[in-house]
Amino acid sequence: MNHQNTIQLDPDTKKFLLKMRQAGPLDIRAETIAVVRETLKQAHLEVNLPVEISRQIKVRMISRDIPGPHGPVPVRIYKPGKVDDDQLRPVIIFYHGGGWICGDLDTHEGTVQYLCAESGAIIINVGYRLAPEFPFPAAVDDCHAALCWTVENILEAGGDPNRLYVAGDSAGGNLATVVCHINKRQAGPKIAGQILIYPAVEAPRTRNRSRELFGNGEYILSNSELNAMILLYASKPEDLDDYRFSPLAADDFTALPDTLLIAAECDILCDEGWAYAEKLRKAGVTVDYKLYRGTVHGFVTFAGAIGLGIDALDYMAKYIRNRE
Repeated sequence: MNHQNTIQLDPDTKKFLLKMRQAGPLDIRAETIAVVRETLKQAHLEVNLPVEISRQIKVRMISRDIPGPHGPVPVRIYKPGKVDDDQLRPVIIFYHGGGWICGDLDTHEGTVQYLCAESGAIIINVGYRLAPEFPFPAAVDDCHAALCWTVENILEAGGDPNRLYVAGDSAGGNLATVVCHINKRQAGPKIAGQILIYPAVEAPRTRNRSRELFGNGEYILSNSELNAMILLYASKPEDLDDYRFSPLAADDFTALPDTLLIAAECDILCDEGWAYAEKLRKAGVTVDYKLYRGTVHGFVTFAGAIGLGIDALDYMAKYIRNRE
């Protein structure tokens, strides 16, 4: 993966980073988990897309609980309101980001509503359990349960079984691709595609160029923050070698779903995302790798402040529409 020696920041990203620096850093290791969650939630809500931004199609939303391995899992189901009710639609199961310790159904509300309206797909947003209260593999178990429930109920919800997708950003991207690996190993139903938005796909125990260039805290997600999140998510050291934790370490990449991988140039996860895309390609998987230059980790959920986030959401929506 080649990086420019001199990074040219996107203008919106440059303004956003300046504002973040003025607000000061959040030390995940020093604060209680409740403070970390609330601080990051408020930051997300300030820069996430307002739900009213897309007026082309009104989005209907219902909240419910679905069965999980250790109790109910809350989900929100979004439907594009102007689509003919007799028409089967694509279904996207969406797993939110937040380092496995933060994020919820609210933090990604604008993102999911916009994607629903522009893609014409039904979206199921999953409120999986978070660490450290529920460490690995609790989130994996909940996310896989959401896939199983969706498969069983997809026709009743108006979804097309042949157009089932999983998607997620950051830690949610990790969970989306892990669910695909589990589904393949269990000979589960066909997943038409996975949309991975700057996914975390390996425990960062090795050095790479993107971690060295962008891990100092000036580009949103730092190496120390990611390490702190991983320590809270892992139950024990050997978890880091489990493919359900680090899917880049999986031993078989064949027969995984077609993949759209969205990457940010100025992101410590950029190189591992590229490595994951390359492993998929070498295994014969169709991959659309889309790199957004000059922007940072989280830019899609920061689309209320960073215009490239809207561009990326439009690209995802077009990806879904073009596969019908």
